[in-house]
Amino acid sequence: MESAPCLCWALLPCDAVKHVAQVVGPATAAQARLVCKGWRLSLPLAHCRIWVWEDGMQGSLAPHVLSLEVLAPLPHLDASPLLALPACARLHSLTLHHVRAAALPALAGLTRLQRLDATVFFPDAAPGWLDWASGLRCLQELRLAAAMTHLQPEESLAALLPLRRCLTDLRLDGCLLLTDAGAQLLAQLSLLESLEVTACQVSQAGLDGLAAALPRLARAELRLHDSIAGDRLVAATRVAAGGSLAVHVSGAKANALVAAAGQQMPGLGRLAVTHVGCSFLLTAPPTFHRLTALTSLSLPRIQLPPDAVHQLAACTALQRLDVEFSFRVRDDALAGWRALRGMQRLRLAGNFYLSEGAVAGELRLEQLHGSGGMLAPMAAMPRLRSLSLASCHLNDADALARALCSASGLTGLSVQDCGIQSEVCEAVAAALRCLRGLRDLELGLRRALAPSAGDAIALACAGSTHLTALQVSFPSYNYVAPAVPAWHALSALTALRRLHVGTGVGWDGAALAAVAGAATALRELTITDNADLVDERWVAALPALRQLSRLELNSCRQLGAGAAPLLAQLTALTRLACFRCNGMGAPEVQHQLRAALPCLARLDVHE
Repeated sequence: MESAPCLCWALLPCDAVKHVAQVVGPATAAQARLVCKGWRLSLPLAHCRIWVWEDGMQGSLAPHVLSLEVLAPLPHLDASPLLALPACARLHSLTLHHVRAAALPALAGLTRLQRLDATVFFPDAAPGWLDWASGLRCLQELRLAAAMTHLQPEESLAALLPLRRCLTDLRLDGCLLLTDAGAQLLAQLSLLESLEVTACQVSQAGLDGLAAALPRLARAELRLHDSIAGDRLVAATRVAAGGSLAVHVSGAKANALVAAAGQQMPGLGRLAVTHVGCSFLLTAPPTFHRLTALTSLSLPRIQLPPDAVHQLAACTALQRLDVEFSFRVRDDALAGWRALRGMQRLRLAGNFYLSEGAVAGELRLEQLHGSGGMLAPMAAMPRLRSLSLASCHLNDADALARALCSASGLTGLSVQDCGIQSEVCEAVAAALRCLRGLRDLELGLRRALAPSAGDAIALACAGSTHLTALQVSFPSYNYVAPAVPAWHALSALTALRRLHVGTGVGWDGAALAAVAGAATALRELTITDNADLVDERWVAALPALRQLSRLELNSCRQLGAGAAPLLAQLTALTRLACFRCNGMGAPEVQHQLRAALPCLARLDVHE
């Protein structure tokens, strides 16, 4: 073990793992990935990820565990595995997936627990649903997300009052409907620094009172009614001094809030405004130029006019930006973005949803206005690591290639439905030779690839041997999808961890078999059949992927129940999804898969 600080074992008996726990101990920096008979565990030893807790396991592992994540197979985790947790005397962080609400009282004895994150199934509204939390006297972070829509009574928030001296982070996602009564209870948790409540009916007075009682609050995420002024929450708390505000509002409220952000909240550090509806155009005069302390801005489904895009150049502290442009935005509106030298993650979306034929004519007309060089400011962003483009006016392959090559530090690139498809593919293929640090590539298309374009993309990807994630796909159905032999060359990508293959872009069973035989470290695989070509011969290539954890099969109509024995050999699977796959929804097939896949935490089948 001294010669291998990072170990990978495909199958180990439980006794061997217990021996490792006893010999290595919690202080080691060694990491291992273990798949055992009935459970899986990822180390370092102090940090465990477990699917099924076996009897006797806690005797060796429990004394060392500091952080634990439990993923139970559906239908949901009951209380029996949680009853063993008190043996984890050093446990300070716990994450639970698919846990029943009735099982949560078993956590009451974890008096040293500091962090709890749980996805909970609430079958009905139950008084006292939160009473168990009062015993967690060291809890600093509580994050609960409801997996069902039964809202719980907010009176149970009183169970959190014994934690008023330690609780600093509270997230209640879909668990309850917060009114003024619940806000008065939360107001007593005066040490809160982060608060997320996604269902609110708090009055203006209730929100103002909550803000006044939580002076330490630096991060807030709320779903507010249009009549409620969220800027008052900012002014009364630390959110105003470089803090974070995330709100979910309607179009009218979003229009006013976004436009006035610079005037009302000039010291804000992070702002996310999610419009709960379709995209709309920002019409109020923007004040972005005053947000000089802003480091992160996210405005999904809010189309910015040219003057708003131009003002963003004044936000020189920006590190993350997610915005959508209106159709009137031209290259000159982005010229000032050269000042955004600290940018790390950039996501741009355009209001450009036209057919391929219309795109060709419209983009050629757009060239008269200079569209095509909008990404030129990226050359002045030395820290840029992630770039995502969707439906943007990119009609000049040379300009796009130059811009991408200038961002030599990119590790993630996503280009979706941008410009004329053939030119975009040409530009991306050319840029891949320059982006030596790229790890994640996603290319979304409007239609199937022509064989020549498919060859160019496949060979360019095959030359990027540093890629760990690759997706080249389009969502439509296509009856004519000629094979692209160049996809076989992706067998050179031995570092791949995540892959999306599709028949519409020229994949065939032989190409998948070639990649599966080489990329043995693959963790996630999605297969989309756009042309009714995927059959059991495709699935026969998968058992070579001994570490495959997640598999998604989309529209594989030629697959039948005969594929189940092959899928049953993927013993490391934790999630399997089969959408529109004939025969996979039969109860006996699902029973066979659950019985054969010991690590399976989630099985989704929709025919």
